[in-house]
Amino acid sequence: MKNLIKLTVFFAVIAILSACGGGTDSTNDSEKDFIINWEFEEVGKTEFDAPITKVIMNVDGKDIILTENLEFSCSTLSDEDYALYKMPDKVLSGFTAWWAGGGYYFYVTLEHDKLVVMRAITDEMLSLDDLLYETFKEIPVSEL
Repeated sequence: MKNLIKLTVFFAVIAILSACGGGTDSTNDSEKDFIINWEFEEVGKTEFDAPITKVIMNVDGKDIILTENLEFSCSTLSDEDYALYKMPDKVLSGFTAWWAGGGYYFYVTLEHDKLVVMRAITDEMLSLDDLLYETFKEIPVSEL
C-alpha cells in the first residue's frame, strides 16, 4: 500500500512539473523585448508634391525596409499616442504617415514568433473610433 501511495505521489509530481514547464528556465522569442527604431527617408515627390518616403524599421540593429514608396510624411508615435489611436497595450512601436488631410497609423506587435505590422487608414473627417487596423506585414523573428 505504501508503494502505491509513493507511486501515485511520484506521478502527480511529474504531471505538475510537466504542466508548469518542468521548472526549466527557457526563453523564447515571444517573450523577448525588441528595440524598434524608425528611419524615414524622403526619396522623391509625387506630381502633387507629396513626399515619397522610404520607411525603414530597425529591429535590434537590423534594418528592414517596410516600404520604399509611401506617399506621406512620417513621424514616430509616442507611448501616449498608442491609446489615443486605439492600439493595443502590447504595442512595441508605431508611427504615423500623413499628407494633405489623410494617411495611416502603423504599429508593431509580437505575435507567435512574428513581428506583425498593423495599419489603419484615416483622414481628417474620420473619428478615432472609426480606426480599423489590418495586417500590413509579418516578419518572422527567425529572420532577425
